[in-house]
Amino acid sequence: MRIISGELKTRSIKAPKGQEFRPTTDRVKENVFNILGERTRGANVMDLYAGSGSLGIEALSRGAKRALFIDNSKEAVEVIKKNLEDLNIDNKADVIKGDAVNELRRLVEGGFIFDLIFLDPPYNIEVVKLRDIFTLLAKCFGSSGLIVFESGTDLSDSLVASIKEIDKREYGSTKIYFLKKTG
Repeated sequence: MRIISGELKTRSIKAPKGQEFRPTTDRVKENVFNILGERTRGANVMDLYAGSGSLGIEALSRGAKRALFIDNSKEAVEVIKKNLEDLNIDNKADVIKGDAVNELRRLVEGGFIFDLIFLDPPYNIEVVKLRDIFTLLAKCFGSSGLIVFESGTDLSDSLVASIKEIDKREYGSTKIYFLKKTG
């Protein structure tokens, strides 16, 4: 995998090994960041279910101020830390190993707010857990914030009333949703 644009353009990053990891393809990543445009510049970013950290790292390369990476896999966390060190951007990032719902609860309790959240959970995630995640995420970003959600299935309108879809793109079996707060 490679970094598409920004100060780290063309640099390579490693991905965790194993079938449970499904890195976002370069094509999808490039299209997502083309849509985001300058939104990453100066942003506080969260990469949830981070895997290799490629989305958060791409945001840092494109001028994000800081990134938080969360993954439950020890291997993924080690790979993210190594990628950040190899790229000499570990001073702009925090990496947490933990369950998404538990870590989001801590962030909400701490009053953390993000400008841009990348959410790329396993495609077979339970709807109940996804609803819990969206409920907590709604408290982690402001009215101008954005969630970029990658999924293999159609998004249920009833997941969380306080978040609405503003755009959707499809790349083969991958669906990318751009979500904002309602109201």
